[in-house]
Amino acid sequence: MLQTLYKHLFPYSCLLLLVGLLPSGCAPFYVPTATHTPTFDTAGQAQVAGYLATSGFDIQVAYSPWDNILVAGAFSYSPMADDTVNAPGVSAGDHSHLYGEFLAGYYLPVGNRWSTHFLAGFGIGNATYGSSIFDSIGWSSFVLNKGSYNRAMLQHYIAYKPKVLKKITSKVLGLFEVGIANRLAVANFYDITSNDIPQTDRSALYWEAVAVMKAGTYGFLFELQTGPVRRLNGDEPLLGLTHWWQWNMGLRLRL
Repeated sequence: MLQTLYKHLFPYSCLLLLVGLLPSGCAPFYVPTATHTPTFDTAGQAQVAGYLATSGFDIQVAYSPWDNILVAGAFSYSPMADDTVNAPGVSAGDHSHLYGEFLAGYYLPVGNRWSTHFLAGFGIGNATYGSSIFDSIGWSSFVLNKGSYNRAMLQHYIAYKPKVLKKITSKVLGLFEVGIANRLAVANFYDITSNDIPQTDRSALYWEAVAVMKAGTYGFLFELQTGPVRRLNGDEPLLGLTHWWQWNMGLRLRL
C-alpha cells in the first residue's frame, strides 16, 4: 500500500518542481542552503555531506537515534569578494552569510526502492550584501546592507532507486538514487541596516524545491541538487533572492 502511495506522490512532486520554472525576481538578501536528503533504513545509521552550493559552502550531518526518527544539522558559509572601492570586502551584487540550523523528523523506508522523510527545523544566521540604487537621472550610489535572520522550515523528501538503473550500475556504482524535495521556509529578518541606517524588521515566505541525483558506492556518494527558489509573499526588494534557481553539488558519506 505504501509503495503505491509513494508512486503517486512522486509525479506530483515533479510537477511542483516544474511550476518553479516560472520567472522570479531577484535581489540579494536571502540565499537557500543545500537541502537535507539523507535516507536511512534503521536506527544507528549516520551520514555526513559537504556541498559546493549556490549558498556557498555547506556541511550537513544526519543521524537516526531510533527507528524512523531522524535528526540533522547544517552549517553554511559564503564569503565576500575583495572590493575596497565601495566598502571593505563588498561590491554591488555581492552576498555573504554565516548560518546554522537543526532539524528533526520522521523517515519511512518501504522495501528496497522507496524512502521518504518529513523534517521540521530552525536556523539562525546573518547576511551582508552590496547593492546599487539609481536616482531620477540615472546616477547610481552604493548601499551596504547588513542584517540577522532566523528561519523556520518544513521539508518533505521522497527518494526512489530505479530498478533498471540499479541493475546497470550495481556492479560499478553500488547505488543510484533519484528524489524530489520540497521545503517551505519562513525567514524573519532583524537588526537590518542600509549604510548603517536602521531598517524595520520584516519576514518572508520562500518555497524551495530540488531534484536530487545520487550515485556511487554504498558508503560514498556523489550528489547533485537543482531546482527553483520562489518568494511567495510580497515584492519588497530587500527580501528578494540572489538566485531564483539553485545548483548544489557535493559528496555524501554513509557511516
